Amino acid sequence: MLRKIIFRMGGALAATVCLALALLAGCKGSEKGTDTPVTVTVESSGIVAVADGASAEVDFTVAPASTDFAYDSGRYNARLCYAVNHTATREVYLESVKPAGEGRYTARIVNRNISDKPFRIDVRIFITTADGRTYMSGVFCVQNTEATTGISSIGFLRSDNPQLDEDLYCTYDEATSTFSARTPEVIDLSGMVATFIASGRVTVGGVEQQSGSTPNDFGRDVKYVVESGGERYEYTVRLTNFTGLPVVYINSSTGLRPIGNDITSKEEWKAATIRIDGNGVWDDLPETPMSLRGRGNITWGWDKKPFNMKFEKRTSMLGMPEHKRWVMLANYCDRTMLRNSTAFYASGLTSLEWAPRSQYVELFYNGDYTGTYQLTEQVRVDENRVNVHELQPDDADITGGYLVEFDFHWDESPRKWSPRVPSKYGVDASWYIVKSPDDDDLTDAQFDYIRGYIDDFERTIMDDALRSDPDKGYRKYIEPLSFIDYWLLYEVCINHEIVNPGSVYLHKDRGGKLVAGPIWDFDYGTFNFDYHEAKPAAYSLYVKDAIWMRYLFKDEAMKALAKQRWEELRPKFLQLPDFIDGCAARLRYAAEENFARWPMTVTDNGDAYYSYDQAIVRIKEVINRRIAIIDECMASW
Repeated sequence: MLRKIIFRMGGALAATVCLALALLAGCKGSEKGTDTPVTVTVESSGIVAVADGASAEVDFTVAPASTDFAYDSGRYNARLCYAVNHTATREVYLESVKPAGEGRYTARIVNRNISDKPFRIDVRIFITTADGRTYMSGVFCVQNTEATTGISSIGFLRSDNPQLDEDLYCTYDEATSTFSARTPEVIDLSGMVATFIASGRVTVGGVEQQSGSTPNDFGRDVKYVVESGGERYEYTVRLTNFTGLPVVYINSSTGLRPIGNDITSKEEWKAATIRIDGNGVWDDLPETPMSLRGRGNITWGWDKKPFNMKFEKRTSMLGMPEHKRWVMLANYCDRTMLRNSTAFYASGLTSLEWAPRSQYVELFYNGDYTGTYQLTEQVRVDENRVNVHELQPDDADITGGYLVEFDFHWDESPRKWSPRVPSKYGVDASWYIVKSPDDDDLTDAQFDYIRGYIDDFERTIMDDALRSDPDKGYRKYIEPLSFIDYWLLYEVCINHEIVNPGSVYLHKDRGGKLVAGPIWDFDYGTFNFDYHEAKPAAYSLYVKDAIWMRYLFKDEAMKALAKQRWEELRPKFLQLPDFIDGCAARLRYAAEENFARWPMTVTDNGDAYYSYDQAIVRIKEVINRRIAIIDECMASW
């Protein structure tokens, strides 16, 4: 069945459609970016209905009329493509083009839909001239049902929105009645003008909308309402600004780029400023002075540099409590970008009082797009972080508080000591380092106290006669629950670093006992059975013999507490895949941009060659499998 598509409309509807056509139908320019006066204008109401198994004719004009886009055989070099990505349409195709005189042509559109499902697609007619240049028409809608009340197409034209580099068209989700698009770069969405094809009166918040004319703030979802003949429909228009994440702009005093050419030291602070665009989700941060320097051990050797930030005064960012010290984690080797976040979330399910809060951001460093970073609280003593007493040099009571790191990557400091408990590489391979108080404030008496306290704890757990003594044993020195929960986090997340150990923390409040944690550094070699250090995780409690646990688990009460805590925490850990799904949905655009900027070169996490979606599936499978393995091990332990 062949039909000529002609719509006759009156009143407000005609005005709306005509205005939409005036803005949508004509388009000049080529895909190759050549400036040219050639235009292709579709002459339709903006909505072309072609029933399944039928065809329809659409008239279009090419100007100037002398434009040659014919094949040698006399057929015309024209095709029908999706408006969004310019690829050939699947539901319909352009069967033929016939000249009608004076630059006018009639195109026959054939419906080849075989799915029996309704469709509504935004399309353009593309022509390729004899000199190889391609030109496209404006957007019109093709659907396999008759035009009814509603919106068929929404776009944002550069001519109406100078902040755009090119026209932007929305895709439509039938299930949620949502038109969505994302900008290829960060722009101001506050006064965007939408161009739409609609049948009916269109309003936003009760204000009548004129296609190509009425501005709205698209920094948040905008609800469009269409009414005609007693029918009423609502649509959501959602614009994602770049990746949808907050955007951080850092400019250093030296202005070098890329980031690896500028951040070259982990010791020297560099003056810089930071500004944050909350992207409609969080409050903005105005330009603020700060200092930065590099950080990390293995991660420091990669091109996407992690770094520390230090403010002159306490500063809150992206909803996180104020502090002077912050970290930008690069997550360079993590295809999911979620390993640290998942571990931090898992920690929050346990008795451990604090794990670092963080927010994902897009970083522009000295004007250069530098990828997706994780703006994170640094592990510091503070009422909003590791909440122990901030010990001062003149304090008479030196029993706390302290923050101590146990690490095989040690800083050159006279205030460090080797453990009694051997690590995988012996007692001289790792060192205890007091992180708080700072070196400049830590007195000899304070250092001697915390060193002696930890030394006594280790001596006690290594002594078979003392270990389980209710008064003189390990309970005198530690909070057992924290050590069990800390260990379980390493088991579930498959983090071998407690064995080395690396980035292992302890803290002690005034008058209190040693508490394990907080956790840190879960982006490398984790959530992964293939990493060489992690292979035993495929069949065992593979870090139960790590440092202190080797001796603590010789006590039956400690083992019983471990089994009890596993039964209590297991249902919570089963929530981790859902957490990952939620985060991955927010990071899907960020992953696309980040890995285009930083192609994966590190294979230790086992997912370097996966797509982002595949990596997300894999990490969830690993977690579920690991929980099942721990179940089996605990049952026979």
